[in-house]
Amino acid sequence: MKDKNDYQDFQTATSNATNPIPFSDGNKLSQIGDMTNKNDYQDIQTATSNATNPITFSTGNKLTQIGDITDKNEYQDIQMATSNATNPSPLSEERYIEGLTTLKDGLILLFIEGILCDAKLKTATEIFPVHKVVLSAQSPVFKSMFTTEMKEKTNDFVEIEDLDADTVREMLFFMYSDILDNLEYERAKNLYFAADKYNIISLKQKCSDFLKQNLQHLNCCDVLLLADTHQDNDLKRYVQNYIVENVEAVCNSDEWENFVENHPRLIITTLCTLLMRKRNRKS
Repeated sequence: MKDKNDYQDFQTATSNATNPIPFSDGNKLSQIGDMTNKNDYQDIQTATSNATNPITFSTGNKLTQIGDITDKNEYQDIQMATSNATNPSPLSEERYIEGLTTLKDGLILLFIEGILCDAKLKTATEIFPVHKVVLSAQSPVFKSMFTTEMKEKTNDFVEIEDLDADTVREMLFFMYSDILDNLEYERAKNLYFAADKYNIISLKQKCSDFLKQNLQHLNCCDVLLLADTHQDNDLKRYVQNYIVENVEAVCNSDEWENFVENHPRLIITTLCTLLMRKRNRKS
């Protein structure tokens, strides 16, 4: 050897190769080698102990022995890992739910993109691809067209001559989404007509509510005629009561004069309502 240190290294190497290292067996040591220092021995003890002894996991208030954890932190890390694997985090579930598409969202997308359509509605200026199942679910009139021996069932084609394209588009969007946004008076009247024609009850009710809320002495005659034409007694009574309560402003309007000339029957029924109201007040 060149020096004393080289000689000692050589001795260590040959000693480890020929002498057995000690391993723990209960409280005894089985000789299978000679450790160069105390730390080497402790490292090998830990490794072999973890391989042969079960680690402990919590089950309720008891510990199930499946290994020997070297420190408290290791035990807590393993507990957390197994807990996350078996008990999903509420936060992760919320994020998962947020990422889901609702049925309504999916239907709107199918309508907008015109995917998987099996029928068409045709107006004077535009054709709308639609899904029979959606229209049938919302309208008994469409359901009858698509399920009975009518030409619409055979042709998969519905011609609409009395509604403009904008009204049909908004009617269809409501049927797919149940959404009715940015409604104004003329649109409400047109959609009311469409809803009554195809017996879309929820749409008709929304339009009726809008007309009631926006009733004025300048349009009450128009709404009264609409309600009478579609035999909507609820809306008709509401308008008649409005006229009775605002009789002076209504009767002094040009709309009322035109209404008297063109719809005398409705004027008579409205006046009868006014007289009955006064009589009830006196009694």
